[in-house]
Amino acid sequence: MRVAFLTQPGHAVLPPAGSLEIWTHHLAHRLARRGHEVFIYASGPVDRTEERDGVTYRFVDHGVDGQLARVLRPVYRALPADRPFFASRAHPLAYWIRAARRIAADGCDVVHVYNYSQALPFVRRASPGATIAIHMQCEWLSQLARGMIARRLAHADLVLGCSDYITDKIRRRFPALEATLATLYNGVETGGDASPARNGAPPTGVNLLHVGRISPEKGHHVLAKAFNELVDVHPDLTLTLVGEESPVPIEMAVDIFGEAEVRDLRPFYEGSYLAQVRAALSERARERVHFAGRVSHEQATAFYRDADIFVFPSIFEAMPIPPIEAMAAGLPVVATAVGGTPESVRDGETGILVERGDAEALARAVDRLIGDADLRAAYGAAGRRRAVESFSWDSVCDTFLELAGREAVRER
Repeated sequence: MRVAFLTQPGHAVLPPAGSLEIWTHHLAHRLARRGHEVFIYASGPVDRTEERDGVTYRFVDHGVDGQLARVLRPVYRALPADRPFFASRAHPLAYWIRAARRIAADGCDVVHVYNYSQALPFVRRASPGATIAIHMQCEWLSQLARGMIARRLAHADLVLGCSDYITDKIRRRFPALEATLATLYNGVETGGDASPARNGAPPTGVNLLHVGRISPEKGHHVLAKAFNELVDVHPDLTLTLVGEESPVPIEMAVDIFGEAEVRDLRPFYEGSYLAQVRAALSERARERVHFAGRVSHEQATAFYRDADIFVFPSIFEAMPIPPIEAMAAGLPVVATAVGGTPESVRDGETGILVERGDAEALARAVDRLIGDADLRAAYGAAGRRRAVESFSWDSVCDTFLELAGREAVRER
């Protein structure tokens, strides 16, 4: 089978930099090892092809899209929030057209598209006989203009959510698509052994860890408030934040959400969010926080190994990978009960879930684990088992192949 992964425009795939690129890397190389022909189509400054470990990378130069965006983006600002420029056919028009033509020339049987529904008509027109899957790692299908989205989804054979939370939202909005819907989870590396030794550390000297982009929806401002409380009681407590400042554009996040908790994030887009998080820390807390910045996916392993408790205070999520990585590393998790997070972190079994935006509840949950090494060890061990059983890359690959093997159910 020939499989195409059409990656998001502007995202780095060699080496894979973001969570979706890492997902693509792992699935593509596992499929190649199983004997399939795999192609990854991505943005590039020039057209070129590269082979890596049995996977063909085709880079598409679409520089003209930058000029088009500068002209059209101001026009779209006058339209309703559910019809933003990033969801238009013109974003990025040349990339979709040129990538779709290359996919057709390669004779791909299955085409996997991330998030951008406007790509579907272009791919279908170029490859009418292919099985086309759109894999949603966000809530856009339930947030953007319904008629516009419905017309595009008519070109998809599979509509996949990265969590049941996402899949169910799509199902409620488009019940006629039931036969095409499925959930395809994100995966993590589960090889090797977890290192639970730190879970037996004394109540002092406990290390907290958060991994993720520094962006308002990740809730770092809530974590800062919680940590201020915690460090007053536990002066030897430390917090490490791994990730660079990289906010999601406000039109892709806040503007298309109806919830007040998300709308309340708007002020954090005024100036540097990282600076605001630093300013929210007390003087004592500031001395106990380490901002590690951006690290490679491989380097992040060391941070998981050296931590005692993983904290993830997001305001909204589709299906976050860092909590699953933490569980795979044998760490107990304290997270907010948003989006698909409860599908990985089981409250009272692999960690503790709290309401989003509640700094006091977050502090109480972390404090409970600081004071109970046995509970940390129990949650860590249970989390490790759950990650291995449900979120290994081999398991995700098996599910992908099962779904891709379905006969197209769309009426052509």
